[in-house]
Amino acid sequence: MQRSRRGTTAVEFALGLPFLAALVFGSMELCWFFHQQLAVVEAAADGARVASVTSSEDNIEAAAEDAVKESLEEAMMDASVAVITVVEDTDTLGDAQVTITVDYPFAPLFDYTPAPDKAYAVAVARLADQ
Repeated sequence: MQRSRRGTTAVEFALGLPFLAALVFGSMELCWFFHQQLAVVEAAADGARVASVTSSEDNIEAAAEDAVKESLEEAMMDASVAVITVVEDTDTLGDAQVTITVDYPFAPLFDYTPAPDKAYAVAVARLADQ
């Protein structure tokens, strides 16, 4: 006597689909977070680079903040929600330096996947001798 195998494939598919969906959507969420994190790191580095070559007569903070916002917008991210901090100080050797901090709230693609709540980056650059 041979048993009917009708419906077996549908049951196996129904059992495996949640795991496959979790894998696909989790991978998409992870890639989206890495995109935003790398864009924030690049924006902080761009701000530090611009600040390091801006002359002391110009407003270093405004130039660095504009560079960070421009870099975020190039990555198709909303620069208006980013918290950008620019601090000019001196390092341990007495050289002038600038520290750029970018704090960007992470907007997940799917609300049901666990993800960090923000992307964060810090860049430090020595200010060029003016």
